[in-house]
Amino acid sequence: KAEFGNYGDLLRKASSNEQITQFFKVDARPIKIQSPRLSMNLSGTFDQLPGLIPNLSDGLFSRFMFLLMEPYSKWIPQRPDKKSGNYRDIFSTLSKDALAMWKYLGNTHTWVIFTDEQWERHTSYWENQLSSLLCEGGIEQQSIINRHGLNHCRIAAVLSTLRMWNETRGNRPTSQNMFITCTDEDFNTASMIVDTLLPHSLHLST
Repeated sequence: KAEFGNYGDLLRKASSNEQITQFFKVDARPIKIQSPRLSMNLSGTFDQLPGLIPNLSDGLFSRFMFLLMEPYSKWIPQRPDKKSGNYRDIFSTLSKDALAMWKYLGNTHTWVIFTDEQWERHTSYWENQLSSLLCEGGIEQQSIINRHGLNHCRIAAVLSTLRMWNETRGNRPTSQNMFITCTDEDFNTASMIVDTLLPHSLHLST
């Protein structure tokens, strides 16, 4: 609620990779982010959510996907062993792999192509979801359906890109454009993820 608060507008623009411009009160110095690439992963309780997203009207809620979970009541041993390994070593390896992937993909434009059948499935599924919602009078929740349909494609594209990286790591691209055809396996995985999360978002929005 102060100079560095109220950043819902920033998150809404970042979700669509729109240019972000901010001015600070001290010297009115402009800060511009031409093509923001932002990913957020938050965890918390029900009571914390209204502080971040107080209502559905400004569109911020629909830009998130939610997973509601029951408390996990079993103690998880924290002691390192040969089976689970040391978390410092595990994350060190993962971070090096992530950096190599970022360098690899940062030099190219990756285009993920969906097949005609995948597009037909996508259209049919989300038309039915929207129709069912509107029949129940959920006009305020329509944007949740729309953006989950968008995220369905985004998740499938990310999975396809990760698959490409795992299959070609170490081999640098020969051009600045890479074209990947989304496999049915990646498309189906994305479908199951979004199909699981959508009811959670619709439930939480009420």
